[in-house]
Amino acid sequence: MNHARARQVQITAATLLILVAIHPAFGAATAPVAPKEEKAEIPAVVLQRISHFDEKSKTGKDPFFPASARRGAPAASETNGVVKVEPVKLARPAELLILKGILGSTAKRFALVNSQIFSPGDEAYIRTTSGVIKVKCLEIRASSVVLSLDGGAETKELTLGQDGGGLSPEPSHK
Repeated sequence: MNHARARQVQITAATLLILVAIHPAFGAATAPVAPKEEKAEIPAVVLQRISHFDEKSKTGKDPFFPASARRGAPAASETNGVVKVEPVKLARPAELLILKGILGSTAKRFALVNSQIFSPGDEAYIRTTSGVIKVKCLEIRASSVVLSLDGGAETKELTLGQDGGGLSPEPSHK
C-alpha cells in the first residue's frame, strides 16, 4: 500500500513538471518576441460575385433541370395567358395487376400477383403506380387466377401471359 502511494506521488510530480515545462505562463523556454514592424496598410479590394438569371429570356438551359422545357416553352398568346393542359389519364390500380406465376401442385396452389403470393382465400393490399388496391384470391386455376377487388366490388381473372405476366418465350439465337 505504501509503495502504491509513493508511485502515485511520482506520477503526479512528473505530470506537473511536464505541464510547467511546456506551458508559457510557467516560464517555458520560448523564443524572444521581436517588436512588430509597422507596415504600410494596403487597402483591401473586395470582389463581389454577381449571378444573373434572366427569367424572361427563352434561350439557354436551366442549370438545375437541363431536360426541362420550361425555358424553351412557347409563350401563351391567343389564350390571354391561360395555358390549356390536358389531364393525364392514370390507369386504375386493377389494370396494373399482373399474374407473374402459378406454383405448387393441383392440391395446393399459389399465385404470384405483382409481388404478392396468394393462396385461395388470402387477402392483401397491393401497391401499384396508380395506388393501393385490396385484393382477395378467390380461385387459382391451371393458368389463371380469379381475384376479388376492393372488398368484393369487382372480380377480375388474370391469366398467365396476359399484360406482360407469366414467362415470355426465350429469344431465338441465329
